[in-house]
Amino acid sequence: METNLECGHAESLHSDITRGYGTDAKGNRHCYDCCHASDLSTMKETGRIDAYLSGNRITNWPGRSLLTVQREWETSAGGFLSGHRITRVYALATDGSRWHGRGPGQGMYIRMRRYKDGDCRCSTGA
Repeated sequence: METNLECGHAESLHSDITRGYGTDAKGNRHCYDCCHASDLSTMKETGRIDAYLSGNRITNWPGRSLLTVQREWETSAGGFLSGHRITRVYALATDGSRWHGRGPGQGMYIRMRRYKDGDCRCSTGA
């Protein structure tokens, strides 16, 4: 197992078809824990994250939880894609911030955005 990742850690446990690390935009390799910390930092700084819809969680690529889904539903994609469906979600972060997003459905990518203060019109049941 390689121990010389740019984050200073060893590769994360992985299968034969994965590498045990993620890469950033500069090509630096990071263990899964450091990837998760980077994703959480990006969410806090930018209010945006592209992730995956996995059951009742929004996760990063290695499957680390980023948000908890509060509500999920399908709607028409509209426009020239009106025959297709899109999945929309409301989600909650551990810091209490509310997020919304949309994507193709379970197991697929989802683009999430944090609501601006006071702008949340979601009904999460919370």
